[in-house]
Amino acid sequence: MQDTIAEQLQAFDAVRFVGAFSGTHDLMLQAYFSENDDLVSFINTDLAALDGIIDIDVNVELKQYKDSFTY
Repeated sequence: MQDTIAEQLQAFDAVRFVGAFSGTHDLMLQAYFSENDDLVSFINTDLAALDGIIDIDVNVELKQYKDSFTY
């Protein structure tokens, strides 16, 4: 089920990162939206339509101090 949901999440243009994690959440994603209304629509429409998602925990980045996701 986790792999299926992760694959479905990858299809959304706004989603930039999807990963499996240990701990509280099975999957975490990072997505970018130009407006808060786009975020609300993504949660209430797109994510709500996916089978297997039981709970969603949303955190909004207020300020970025460093971004160096290069390998």
